Amino acid sequence: MATAKRKTVFKLVQYTTYGFRYPRHDVNAAEIGYFSSREKAERKMHDHIQERDERDKADDEPDKRSHYLGFHITEIPIDDNENTYSYNDQIVSVRSYTPDGKLWDECLVSHGYGNGVESKFYGRNPEDIRFHRGDIVEVLQGSGCSELGIVDCEPPSKQRYDYLAEKAPDWFFMDHTDDCYLIYYLGKGDTHNHPDCTDVFPPAKPVSKSIEKRLREKLSEMQKLYETEK
Repeated sequence: MATAKRKTVFKLVQYTTYGFRYPRHDVNAAEIGYFSSREKAERKMHDHIQERDERDKADDEPDKRSHYLGFHITEIPIDDNENTYSYNDQIVSVRSYTPDGKLWDECLVSHGYGNGVESKFYGRNPEDIRFHRGDIVEVLQGSGCSELGIVDCEPPSKQRYDYLAEKAPDWFFMDHTDDCYLIYYLGKGDTHNHPDCTDVFPPAKPVSKSIEKRLREKLSEMQKLYETEK
């Protein structure tokens, strides 16, 4: 007997960064609302952007510390918490949008398992990989801050998935945690993490040449370190 598709709602959140200088900013996560469809959430997002921009134009003393990073529309189930242990386990899909409301990235792989929702990740098409090695990005680190980083590794492509699956057909699989980048940050030692693709945005404001230089030096430092250890 087929499992009925779960009922879901779509949560819309806007992220605004606060701070004069990179590499790290505080972030305000403003929950705008919950909607019965993605289309309704997107319409509200565009209405919000229009109202926000009109309000900003009328502001005689704008806050020069603040910059809009982007939006998330997160699909989560209602009337159903089976096989879940936390909010993150319940996520069905996540979409990220630029500050002007353009779809930037999406993860359509469920963070939980079962309930008739796809929970396996089969790699990305090349055109769906937004950033590449050496790109400077701004990463949402939870809902409280963002940080500049530099991309080392991209999420796996479909070709990469097929190659690995062929090597170990009896046990190999990927889930949403594999749909991520490997990114280095400024600091001592190994500063990398693996943020979800939907948490990685273009920088909200221009990056100085000195910060860019330091990030590129960090990437070079870590590449040389791991080449030495091979």
